[in-house]
Amino acid sequence: MSNKETVYKVYKITYKQRFMGKVIVDSYERTVKDDNELRSAINALYDDPHVFSVSSEEVAETLKKEES
Repeated sequence: MSNKETVYKVYKITYKQRFMGKVIVDSYERTVKDDNELRSAINALYDDPHVFSVSSEEVAETLKKEES
């Protein structure tokens, strides 16, 4: 078994949605392994028909050990 460390990035994902005539702004932090994973998280938000804006901002990097 070998242990390797992988760099993950932490992003703050902010989104806006229209609901019952109001604009709601919310955000959460998401740890991702690569840009594809970040794009998937953003695209999942756009699957909601009420969401009209999504932005992301990198806030940290972290190392995780993976056993293989």
